Amino acid sequence: DDEYGAYATCEIRVIREVTSIRLNHSAITIIKGQTASLNADIKPSNATYNEAIFSSDDESIAVVDEDGTITAITPGTTWVWAKAKDNSGKYARCHVTVIDPIPATGITVSDKQIVLIPGEKKQLNFTMKPTTTTDSVTWTAGEEAIATVDGSGLVTAHRVGTTTVTAMTTSGKTTQVEVIVLGLSRTKLEIPVYTQYATLTVDGATGRVRWDVEDTTICEVNNGVITARKVGTTYVTATVNGRKLRCKVTVKPNKRNK
Repeated sequence: DDEYGAYATCEIRVIREVTSIRLNHSAITIIKGQTASLNADIKPSNATYNEAIFSSDDESIAVVDEDGTITAITPGTTWVWAKAKDNSGKYARCHVTVIDPIPATGITVSDKQIVLIPGEKKQLNFTMKPTTTTDSVTWTAGEEAIATVDGSGLVTAHRVGTTTVTAMTTSGKTTQVEVIVLGLSRTKLEIPVYTQYATLTVDGATGRVRWDVEDTTICEVNNGVITARKVGTTYVTATVNGRKLRCKVTVKPNKRNK
């Protein structure tokens, strides 16, 4: 306020403050050497600073990066915080427990053998010993053209054949399941009356096949050999490995006998 005109300035920023922070976990257990992710849900969504500042009370037990990824260092417990970047004072915290890994001593799958048809799915269930193990399980299929398996043990059959699915624990214990995919050589068949057709076979069968006919007055079947008896439609069923496969058989008039 004198003849020299010296001055100073202050920049003022008006912001929309954070009203709440919520984490996707309030408590979490992590195996030593592994990681887990915390996601901070900040309200309102249009807050000026819509990211949290993460920190750990004890970085000798667990550390956390700026994205909320926690890395377990050594067994123990600590708190990981997510705090607002503004002056609102809002925060959330997660209680982190770090434990030593407990290896599995064995794994058992509910089925030693499953029989499917192409396109069919089957969920495999497993148990590990001890029940307190921290191991996880990975699944692999031997011949993926025949059947595939996803990370949860869901098997999908693709084409006729036999393969194996293997379950392996983190500590290296394994068990296998035989997967048999069956298919009839034909699912529909038209034959003239009073003729013999040796056309049906069960592809992929590893056991004895039992053949049945719904209406034996229309046709008969013997080891897959179908003999037409009269005009009509019926179903031939092949039972093998506990599964039933059907073929629709239509017997038509024999044109040569008209």
